[in-house]
Amino acid sequence: MRTPNHRPWVLGGFAIVACGGSHGTLAADGAAAPSDASGSDSPALDASAPDDASDASTSRTGDGGGTDSGGSDRAGTDSAGTGSGASSGGDGSPACNCTAPATCGGGGTPGACGYSTTFPANPLETPISEGGIWWSGQQTGKLWSDVFAGLGRAYGAPTNTTNGNGQYDDPTAILKGSWNPNQRVTGKVFCSNNVVDHINYPEVELRLRFAIGANVAKGYEIMWRCSDSTAASLASSYLAVAAWLGGSGQFTGLTITLPGSSTTNSLTGGGVEDGDTVSAAIFGSTLTIYRNGQLQGTVNVSRYASGDPGIGFNYVAADNGSPTSGYNVDFGFTSFSTTELLAAP
Repeated sequence: MRTPNHRPWVLGGFAIVACGGSHGTLAADGAAAPSDASGSDSPALDASAPDDASDASTSRTGDGGGTDSGGSDRAGTDSAGTGSGASSGGDGSPACNCTAPATCGGGGTPGACGYSTTFPANPLETPISEGGIWWSGQQTGKLWSDVFAGLGRAYGAPTNTTNGNGQYDDPTAILKGSWNPNQRVTGKVFCSNNVVDHINYPEVELRLRFAIGANVAKGYEIMWRCSDSTAASLASSYLAVAAWLGGSGQFTGLTITLPGSSTTNSLTGGGVEDGDTVSAAIFGSTLTIYRNGQLQGTVNVSRYASGDPGIGFNYVAADNGSPTSGYNVDFGFTSFSTTELLAAP
């Protein structure tokens, strides 16, 4: 997801609301809008997002007292694959009572439900499936793009020109299952072929407490812009966090508190280079962000109480390449893991 002018959340007296499948809507200050773009994360929109986005069709109370009606049940648009598969302490710990695709210790934390993948080279999955365990941006959500997987990596599909607009149709993949709302996601990044030279805003994204259904997507997005090691490229990289509000072109930017206690809506120089590992954890109302094991910042969150982990990408380019060629294949993740958190990080 990308906002104009290096992610200013307020521009010229207008609140910017833009994410998902359409250009942002502009609303004058003080006017009713899907987001106030103030950086706050008010629980007024949806104090309890669904554990599983099949509940995303439920009507919810929105900011300003209106309602925001979700799309139809996503279960009919993508293969199920979530059934109750209990886990069994595959890491040698006691059973964790996990639901597939999670297994006990599967995300690297003993005694905790989790999942990990390195996106095997074959088969190439368009969209990512891994046995039917992922919800997809276009196949499930309609308005966004899918994530492809194979070749030892996951990356964004070509622009969704069927329903999306190529600007905010971020490729999205969300794990199925029943996940503890206290969760951590981790990904190893690749940024290849000088992607920063020919794509606007090439972002890798981690998702937390996320839910997607037909024409609706809600949850938290943590985004890093790819860069190379040159000074100019590093200066244009950034870290930002947003809450998706459901409909096409609706989000609010969230304020990041840096380790020195200062705050920002977009951390310049906070992006990623090839080979970096990024992680984001949410426990209660605190979202914590790391790059290569170093704390980048924290965000106070209260809008969504539950949801699922996942990944996403962004590129502002009309890149309609094939599944294995085009600028979209030049950045993404080579590994992904998620685990429930049994204690604050």
